[in-house]
Amino acid sequence: MFVEKIKKDHPRLILADSELGRIKKLVAENPRAQLMRESILEQCNAILDEPLIEYSIPDGLRLLGTSRLAVDRIYKLCLMYRLDGDTKFADRAIEEMLSAVEFPDWNPKHFLDTGEMTHALGIGYDWLYQYMDHTQRDLIRFAISEKGLKAGITDMENRTHWVMRQMNWSQVCNGGLSIGALAIGDEEPYLSERILSKALVYMRRTMEEYGPDGGWKEGPTYWHYATRYNVYYLAALESAVGTDFGLSNSPGFSITGQFPFYYTSPIQKFFNYADANEDMRGDGEPHEMYWLAKKFDNDLFSWYKQKLEKSDLRVMNWGTSTTTWSGTNRSHVQEKLDSNAGSRPLQFHPLDLVWFQDDVEKGPIEYGLPLDAHFRKIDVAMFRSDWEDPDAVFLGLKAGDNKAPHSQLDLGSFVIDALGHRWATDLGRDNYNLPGYFDLGIQPPYATASPHSNVARRWTYYRNRTESHNTLLINGINQDPDARATIMKFSSTPEFAFAVVELSDAYSDIESVNRGVALIGRCQILIQDEVVLPENSEIIWGMITSADIELQGNKAILSIENKRMQLEILSQNEYKFEIISATPPEPQAQNEGYAKLAFRVNSTLGLNRFAVLLTPFEAGEELKNQEIEIKDLGNW
Repeated sequence: MFVEKIKKDHPRLILADSELGRIKKLVAENPRAQLMRESILEQCNAILDEPLIEYSIPDGLRLLGTSRLAVDRIYKLCLMYRLDGDTKFADRAIEEMLSAVEFPDWNPKHFLDTGEMTHALGIGYDWLYQYMDHTQRDLIRFAISEKGLKAGITDMENRTHWVMRQMNWSQVCNGGLSIGALAIGDEEPYLSERILSKALVYMRRTMEEYGPDGGWKEGPTYWHYATRYNVYYLAALESAVGTDFGLSNSPGFSITGQFPFYYTSPIQKFFNYADANEDMRGDGEPHEMYWLAKKFDNDLFSWYKQKLEKSDLRVMNWGTSTTTWSGTNRSHVQEKLDSNAGSRPLQFHPLDLVWFQDDVEKGPIEYGLPLDAHFRKIDVAMFRSDWEDPDAVFLGLKAGDNKAPHSQLDLGSFVIDALGHRWATDLGRDNYNLPGYFDLGIQPPYATASPHSNVARRWTYYRNRTESHNTLLINGINQDPDARATIMKFSSTPEFAFAVVELSDAYSDIESVNRGVALIGRCQILIQDEVVLPENSEIIWGMITSADIELQGNKAILSIENKRMQLEILSQNEYKFEIISATPPEPQAQNEGYAKLAFRVNSTLGLNRFAVLLTPFEAGEELKNQEIEIKDLGNW
């Protein structure tokens, strides 16, 4: 089905030679494209001075750093050779590939490493096919076959964990293997056909996870990783065989480019639930957004990517959707770059050029994108007061499934941004090399079987535990790792946008736990809890923050620079705030600069209702006393 459809000529993956003229014209005429090309060229020249990739497994498990370095270098070097004809870049790319050829294996025990390395050599083999001699082709093709595809077939037939999971591993492993198979498919038809036919089945199943509304259960970091490889896979299929077999029509995939709009706050921080970073700086910027924009004729996705580019150039703020590249003075851009020497270096990806999209003036306001969203399958909700104002209020609520890949025990947790700062923080992931970080109490660590264990090593680490999240800790016990929480109500109105989540499943021996979060008047946040539990139970309401904290009984004032946030406990009982350390035992991350603002509720029989009102304000601003009516969550 596949091999007979593969185009015979090289290059046939992602970028055909017929497209090079378009890119060269862009570089000549468009200042943004010119800057991309110069950035990639600078990176290529730097690569020439670096040692070749080496077989290195520094943590005893992962070759992944080397594999990703190979992907990065080979794309850049190959593209610059194809654009400029400078053979030193092609020669160095071949040297990188031949270095990988000499590796004893591509570390199939951690198959992400194999998937990414197969991707790297598949692109290099295809893009430099005409330049390489027969010996080089034979060596690289043999390595793709032996160290990549055959290792993949072994795992597929053994139904190894990544084969059976609908998560980022599926897209990376199946996508990388498929690119290798498409590169050598006409020369290794039997093996390539087996890989491609199996990968199509697994990818079709994995892409169902985008439905119905484009959300992703693994959090922002892994949405980016999974979707990037999903796009590599689809782009390679379309270019090499002329079809993606209907995969791009998977429910939710055409609108998944909206998901980053919602999980990215006005200050470019993520709502970083699961094992996620707080921003994209450690993950690379999402060039897949350009492909999604073109594929689904949606300029809004390009707008998001261009916002990040412009932010990196320091020529505009995140929130100004009307600023465009049109008429941008090249010397002015360089002046801005020079003035920010020492800040994060500007590094464009080759596919930024390959999938280049024209300047987009219209942003989420012009497209009528709602301020708030509830992603139903993954059950997370996000609210904001404005799309353009960097001081806007932002609120994210996490419900969903504790069994989802990379999940932490964080049902009911929230993050809050306002006045240009993050006030309520998710600490994110810890070091993946902590002993048993992915040990869920079952063997092997990535298996899908239940039951999970509440004493599994993953749940002993602070950042994964309930106590490190902005949710309720009841009787000092973690949430149930098998629990699911459902957002029962969601409403988006100017005066009272809210969500109510049912959390009872997360806590053992508890009759009911419900939490409501609301954005009041688009300027204040209300967190309200209603708990029915046995007598003599203790509830700790907690919120992790990096702000300075001033305790004032049932109030607390948080300070960051000249910005403030007041928290006020609303209850018939006299609860008082306290500060709890957020520092766990070493070698866990020490969370320097963070503390947990909390108050304790000694429960009574029947309903325990309490709420916290958060009000952002400027230093020196006098807050007015305000009566907030606390209604039953059932009446929200």
